[in-house]
Amino acid sequence: MKSLFDVSNAEQEVMEKLWDQQESIKQSQLLALFEADGKEWKRQTLNTFLSRLEDKGLVKRENRMVKAVYSREEYNYIQM
Repeated sequence: MKSLFDVSNAEQEVMEKLWDQQESIKQSQLLALFEADGKEWKRQTLNTFLSRLEDKGLVKRENRMVKAVYSREEYNYIQM
């Protein structure tokens, strides 16, 4: 069964980081979190994932700030 939001593993990782944040986060700070975890993503790589997630309606970006549209709980409920 295909989920409503068909996300890749990398996109899921981005969502997990966003859900761990209490509020919006700067894209540069988000990239730094991945670098701290050993991910060697470039800024453009993260931007590509964020663009895909934005197209799917899962994230919102404004003035280089990004946040999850749905909480982890809301997302899981929608996926059921």
